Amino acid sequence: MPSLLLLGLILSPLSAQAAPPQSVADYLEPGMNAVSVPLQSDGSSVVLVSIDGQESFLTQDGRILTDGAQIQSLLERSIALSSTFDATLNESKAMLGRLQILRVVPEAKCAQYAALDRPEFPCIDKASCVRTANTNPQTATMINAEGFWEAMVDWQADHSTFNTSLNNLESVLHGALPTSDSSTRLQGSMAAVRGAFDQFMHNDLYRTRYDADCTKFNRSRCFEFCARTNWSEEASWSAMESRWGQISALLAALPDQSLRAQALARTTNEWLNYSANRPSLMKAMANELDARQAQLAIQLSRPNLSWNDSTLALAYVDWKTNYNTALGSASAGRVRYALSQKSALLQAADNLSARIDQNDANVRAINNSMTSIRLALVALGNANSSQTDAIAASFAVLKSATTPPIAASQLSTLQKQASDLETLALTEAARAQLGAPASSSNVSAQAQTIVPVASAVGGNNTPVLSANISNASNPPSSFHPFGLPCAVPIAGIAFLLALASISHKQRS
Repeated sequence: MPSLLLLGLILSPLSAQAAPPQSVADYLEPGMNAVSVPLQSDGSSVVLVSIDGQESFLTQDGRILTDGAQIQSLLERSIALSSTFDATLNESKAMLGRLQILRVVPEAKCAQYAALDRPEFPCIDKASCVRTANTNPQTATMINAEGFWEAMVDWQADHSTFNTSLNNLESVLHGALPTSDSSTRLQGSMAAVRGAFDQFMHNDLYRTRYDADCTKFNRSRCFEFCARTNWSEEASWSAMESRWGQISALLAALPDQSLRAQALARTTNEWLNYSANRPSLMKAMANELDARQAQLAIQLSRPNLSWNDSTLALAYVDWKTNYNTALGSASAGRVRYALSQKSALLQAADNLSARIDQNDANVRAINNSMTSIRLALVALGNANSSQTDAIAASFAVLKSATTPPIAASQLSTLQKQASDLETLALTEAARAQLGAPASSSNVSAQAQTIVPVASAVGGNNTPVLSANISNASNPPSSFHPFGLPCAVPIAGIAFLLALASISHKQRS
């Protein structure tokens, strides 16, 4: 890497959707997308900066924060303030206070009118309620009406339930914390109050003939005895319940702020460390990639007459182009982007090197298999085997196909064909030397399956094989296929058997 790339890397911040604090802008590089989001806080200026879509910095009054606990506290406080928890809590308390004041007079008048305000005359069943009703002229005139004493009992029960719901809400309001669970409890407690109020106001002492649900009951039970509490804020109360549900959803993110703060602190410290070591990091990357480039150049420059891979050279050109592009980005100040390409460049270099090594390995394997097949054919010829022609024909086709340079795209296929034919040839040679029958009733079909043999029909309809092999039924005394000078002695049977066994195991 040219030394000038390592010197004087001037980093000018790129304008983003919202200008980041200057303390952060000093770390930005050209091409980076920095977005700043002001967070709510108690008086200070808190800004969250994301770079290329990742939360990277949190600043307070322009100062970059690196402590996870401090970052977490500010994130949580911002969520709490954004949720309007405090304001909604105060408003809910005020609404409860107004309801408590509103209900006092109507409920007291109804209790007095129904003679239910006298502890000394409890109303718990028909007999006791009759005694209670007789203490009040208005009640005494109604006590014999069907369902009236039951309405007196129910009124007390509904009144008690309403009182309990209000007391519970007051307790929840005073103990509320800015959390999702607390907000959910507030929503439920407010809903319980409204439900208890509606149940209370539908007591038969309140029900009138004009109520929509009065026709569902005996109209004589709609006593119109007491005036209902006129709660004009009930619709607003219901809206407040919904707001608490929304606040609960917002505050549900609070438990996640610990991990979020840790990740943000880690990213911030990585940024600071990267900025402090930017030149050395780039130099290390350039040195590593330069070494990898030199290795590839050596591999590609080696004399090679065995195989041909035209795409390999193009891939190497692409790799060098990408490498030079990364270096160019660094020289333009985009060092972080250049470093982000390191992993992909190293992997691409490894892939190119592996392709070269694999091509070489395939050629070696093909050559080894071809040598074994030649030896097996010699043994088959000496044993007057009827399988000689079939295997020799496929071998001749394979020999032609593996004439160097072999196209790299064919190496894998040819290597498998050579290996499979080697296994077949060695197996048959070993069996022939031992006088054993062929391993298959149709070795020719096996050989053709491995390496198909092109054929033409002669005048006597006899296939003309692509290899010139002596008639298997009348072989010469010493068969020398493809110029091998000598026959395989009996001592070579063990060698052929070993080759066949090894080839079979490798194939399996």
